[in-house]
Amino acid sequence: MNPTLDLTWGKRLAPIIFVQAFLWLTFILFAFGPWTWPLRHPNELALFICSAHIALLFGYLSVAHRAPQPSKTIKFDAEKMLRTSLWITILIMPLTSYARTGHWMPDFIGGLKDSGQAYADAHEYAENANNFASYLRIIASPWLVILFPLGFYLRRQMSKGTWALLIFAMITVVLMSIATGQRRDMADLMITLPFIVAAAHWAGKSRMSRKTMVASLAIILVATVAFTAYFTYSHVSRVGKQTASYGANPATRQLPDMDNVFLQPFPDDVKPGILGLVNYLTTGYYGLGLSMDRDVEPMYGMGHSMFLTRNFGRMVGDESFESRSLPVKISEKDGFRYPVLWCTAYPYFASDIGFIGTVIMLFFVGRALCTTWLDMIGGKNPSAVIFFSLLLTLVFYLPATNRMLQDGEGVVSFYAWLLIYWASRKVFQPKMALQPA
Repeated sequence: MNPTLDLTWGKRLAPIIFVQAFLWLTFILFAFGPWTWPLRHPNELALFICSAHIALLFGYLSVAHRAPQPSKTIKFDAEKMLRTSLWITILIMPLTSYARTGHWMPDFIGGLKDSGQAYADAHEYAENANNFASYLRIIASPWLVILFPLGFYLRRQMSKGTWALLIFAMITVVLMSIATGQRRDMADLMITLPFIVAAAHWAGKSRMSRKTMVASLAIILVATVAFTAYFTYSHVSRVGKQTASYGANPATRQLPDMDNVFLQPFPDDVKPGILGLVNYLTTGYYGLGLSMDRDVEPMYGMGHSMFLTRNFGRMVGDESFESRSLPVKISEKDGFRYPVLWCTAYPYFASDIGFIGTVIMLFFVGRALCTTWLDMIGGKNPSAVIFFSLLLTLVFYLPATNRMLQDGEGVVSFYAWLLIYWASRKVFQPKMALQPA
């Protein structure tokens, strides 16, 4: 049976169910969690968040009934794309490690011993190191983002050697994250890969037996527990055991309610790490509330990414251009320190198109997320696999920051694959010359 003919509503709606559950959970944790937030206009904030979540949902549902479409314009050689991405990733790894840590191979043992110190050292080294590797990664980013989404999508079609190299690359990424005290790359893999694997199975690209499904679920569960444990450990290591045990919110300096219903199920020695995780998931909403009190100034489409903001300001010779950004405004005027504290992704988009425009934009983001998901299940457009993973990352980080578009790698890869995916679904027909009467 052709799997594209068996698209149940459960399969069609899987990503948006996950996304909506996560987004509403973060907002519930913000509203009823262990900290009391000194909001100026709580009703306006709640209205905006509800509008944003609903716009994303409605955008997704508006195209959820459609059939998948193959690439109409561009002929993709998915396996060749994958092999090229794999070799570029492997060749650039030593340069990446050196640029971030000063070592050709990541010192993950040192990172495990003291995650906080590894994080501080990596930031200090990156600020003073040569930027050659960073520029190289920006140029190569459209190829780098191919590897894991397309690799896991086509895993059954790869040779054992290619699959082994892909796993080696993934392990290296995880070890480099540990060596620098980071958690972002690991979180990205955990967000996207389960959906990629499920889509590959439903598309008939990499069918799984029942035993393989059970094993995959077990791996996902173990990885989730391990990531949560590492997050807890690294948070305590960064801020210090005594500071973590107090759990004071870095944005408001308020102590948490240790009897809060969300903390009660956890033992006392785990609560500091849980508080750190809740802080990452919720503090952005407080920053969002502050930014809604600030005026939006023209940023000419550059405000949604600090990479674009800074480089545009340098290009036009305007050192004050960055101060137009809403996240920077609340840092300067409200003491909500950028970039230490996150303010959700919404103020970045609002810096360009306002808050009402951001809600409208999310409707189209929801449509794009659904369209790429359906085309991925259809199995005939490899670009959908790649762009879906980028969109899902963007949406997942909405409560925190504009993770997908914050740096040069993200900006270049996102917009490159947006154009490639859009072009692949369009049929460009030449205009007919007018015939003389």
